[in-house]
Amino acid sequence: MKIAIAQVPSANGDLGRAAERIKAYCSRAAEGGAGLCVFPANVIAPAVPVAMPDREGLLVDMAQLCSGLAGELACPAIVPVSLPGSDDPVLEAVQVGTDGVVPLRLLGALSQTPADDPGDEACGLSLPQVEVGDLTLGIAFTYEELEEYVDYDYHVDAVLFLSTYGFATDDAASALGASILESRFRADADAMGAWIVGVGPVGRSDLEVFCGASFAVAPWGELACQAPSFEEALVFADVRKGEEGPLKEAVTPQVFDPSIMAWEAVAEGTRGIIASLGKTSARLVVDGGMPSMLACAVATDALGPVNVRPTVLLWGDGRDVLSRALVRNLRLEACELAASGLFGDGDEELARDVAWARVCAEARRDGSVVVGSSDKTSLALGSAPARDLGCVLPFGDLYRSDVLALARLRNTVSPVIPAAARSSWPLEDVASLAGRGSADRRLEQVDFVISSFVEWELPLSDIASDCENEELARAVVALVRSSLSSLPGRLLAPTLSSKTLDEARGPFGFSWKDRVRAKGERIDRDAMAAEIVQALGDSGEKDSQASSPQEALDLLDMLGGSDELGEAPSSGGRHDHGGHSGPQGFFWGGPFSEN
Repeated sequence: MKIAIAQVPSANGDLGRAAERIKAYCSRAAEGGAGLCVFPANVIAPAVPVAMPDREGLLVDMAQLCSGLAGELACPAIVPVSLPGSDDPVLEAVQVGTDGVVPLRLLGALSQTPADDPGDEACGLSLPQVEVGDLTLGIAFTYEELEEYVDYDYHVDAVLFLSTYGFATDDAASALGASILESRFRADADAMGAWIVGVGPVGRSDLEVFCGASFAVAPWGELACQAPSFEEALVFADVRKGEEGPLKEAVTPQVFDPSIMAWEAVAEGTRGIIASLGKTSARLVVDGGMPSMLACAVATDALGPVNVRPTVLLWGDGRDVLSRALVRNLRLEACELAASGLFGDGDEELARDVAWARVCAEARRDGSVVVGSSDKTSLALGSAPARDLGCVLPFGDLYRSDVLALARLRNTVSPVIPAAARSSWPLEDVASLAGRGSADRRLEQVDFVISSFVEWELPLSDIASDCENEELARAVVALVRSSLSSLPGRLLAPTLSSKTLDEARGPFGFSWKDRVRAKGERIDRDAMAAEIVQALGDSGEKDSQASSPQEALDLLDMLGGSDELGEAPSSGGRHDHGGHSGPQGFFWGGPFSEN
């Protein structure tokens, strides 16, 4: 069966627009000979839950939208929607065709053999295996669901991976087909002996950025089709039951360049956030430093030069030459403001504050947004100026070492940023604890500690061991704890990592602080499991299931509700693609499961 992948941006709740888009793409799919057209997970609304008062009405309207499409589509379609759940809405993939609307995941669950019938090999399988045309399809929205198709005996010809993950710089798989040589999908297809059809959204939805790059990969690893990155597209894959390859017209996988993907994601996310604010233009202060210059460059790439209006803050020194060169290279129309007229005591930060206030006043008059230059490193360390916290922050979810790499990339494409500006990037005082290496090396060390604490959720003892610098680990983690708990509101920054600072913040005013612990204070998981086995044996529990340390850990998993003893469940990150398995608390999420 020929499957069409409609790589389209989210309608973000504009249901009329979503319906027209679905009809139009199904018509194009039918013209291309497709027997099925598959849409991305957020084609109608963002994958994140809406506010509780709005959920009932949105769910009813989405159901009516799908019902209204039945019989009007030129080609059967699979459209992801939300269904009401006990807590958050549950993602469902509905098949819309001439016979009406069929919820495929629900249908698959209902068709599974009941658990009290051990004679059927499908017993206990929780994900759908549904017949669509001449194919048996599985449907996965998350990495965990895809792993279940890989690990268990599902008999499917293809799995539709309707990705809910925005692009993240620390998750190659989030780039879908663009990173097919570096990520998991070819190995997963080989392990299943089934096709994987990856359907990627494109554009911005909520604060996440989706890169598209939809694909179809055959069980033997050949790429049947790949959609472009950051572009709306319709591509086709001819998925044949029992075919063993090779494909007649295989697609050559592209080489994955994470820096190019990240720059495009920053520009796409910045453009999308500004559009969602109902604006088309931006203002900002260019002060001669690298952060403001790079923010100006990405705003120009996102909005075009006629829509970016910088104010150059003049200091009467060499920085003025750099700022003017940037504005000239980007072909921007700028106004200039002399810092000497803004302060009298040599306070440069006061001059920046006053200049920013004037830019905000201009933005209010002409309906522009104000763009700031703070990055994830400065926000995590508490060194970001307060004036930036209410701005659109293109790099608010990127560490400074990654932003510097993007600066080098941008100048490779077109040398708009003066080379002399590179030395003007600030480095916080805490970086002095990273040793006597270069500024870049010390910055990398600081960012390593922050990301270990935020993204990888490591305890301080592990971070100190990994970076081999206890003093740096203690100082940086202390700053991050303090800064995150006092961050105001929600940052207007494109989400470009697997866990944002908003998601990592702790309770305000929490006074307990961790310390680096000796080995004797750490939890030894293997030793704990061995003691459990020994204790059960000594108690005469002859029928105990825990006859080995691993089985003991499995039993504790059942009590604790965790994926792995000592591994905490995700605390808000969207990309649960892996993590650290080091020692953690005894039970996560309470001492007992809900059972």
